[in-house]
This record gives sequence, structure tokens and C-alpha cells, in this order.
Amino acid sequence: MAGTGFQHQHGHGHGRRGRRPKSRRIVSEIAPREFYTSDAVEAVVLLPAEVEALRLVDLLGMDLQSAAQSLGVSKSTAWRIVKLARRKVADAIVNGKRIIVKGGAQSA
Repeated sequence: MAGTGFQHQHGHGHGRRGRRPKSRRIVSEIAPREFYTSDAVEAVVLLPAEVEALRLVDLLGMDLQSAAQSLGVSKSTAWRIVKLARRKVADAIVNGKRIIVKGGAQSA
């Protein structure tokens, strides 16, 4: 598709238009932390909503619908948050990166 202009990273051909506005996410108070490896140069950053989603689903074993309600988002949004957080944690573990947990309650 030569000359079609901007292509969204997923190939949909649109930028931010057409997307729903970000909703307010409900998360518990998160203390800022950093986890280091002795030779880590790069880092991944986990946002409060991502930490809360991991806590609810992976640590507490909450089903996705209940976790979504606790976060104040749709089930599909909760799934995207969990999936992204898991990918970041896996990247840090596999590639020896620092994990930085952003603190505070988040409004997105």
C-alpha cells in the first residue's frame, strides 16, 4: 500500500481516532519500588493498574470479570492490562532487566 500515509502499528491505518477514551481505573495504593539485577542496564516499568491486575488475577486467583469490576474497566480492557503486565515481567526476567513499579493510585 504505497502512499497510504500513516499506518497504525497494528495495520489498521488510523491513529488515535476511533479509539475509546481512556477510562478511570480503580487501583489500590501502590508503593513505588525498583527491583535490580546487578548488571541491569535496561528496565521495564509497571504502572499501578498493571500491578493491581496481576495481584487480582495471578496472586489472588480472581476471575477476569471480577478483576475487571474491581479495576473499574471492561473485561477486555482488564485482559489487555494483564497481558501487557505479564509480557513486561517476562521480558524483565528473561532479559535481566530491572522492574520499576510506579507508585500511587492511577487515573487513566
